[in-house]
Amino acid sequence: MATVPVLTDLLAPTETSVSIITNAKVSLSPPLPHTSLQPRGQVTLGLLQQAMQLNIPALWLQPGAEDDAVKSYIHANGLEDKVLYGGPCILVEGDGIRQKSLL
Repeated sequence: MATVPVLTDLLAPTETSVSIITNAKVSLSPPLPHTSLQPRGQVTLGLLQQAMQLNIPALWLQPGAEDDAVKSYIHANGLEDKVLYGGPCILVEGDGIRQKSLL
């Protein structure tokens, strides 16, 4: 599985699901100079904004990547059907989650 440092590096963003593992309180300021889509301020919120611009179909927020501002943004922008949060950590439970979903 390939990873990219920024969402704009995805080869096919409209065909890619993203797992976000940043802490909701982490910020990035100033943004990296190479892209106008790099988030300012709170990273998770910025990634959600980027994902909307890039038409990424699905995002999984790992535990701790969401906070009240992120949840508000998800609801205010109608992203409930695209963003999963508040569930188990795929990094810890990995294939066990996948196996459960196949049952």
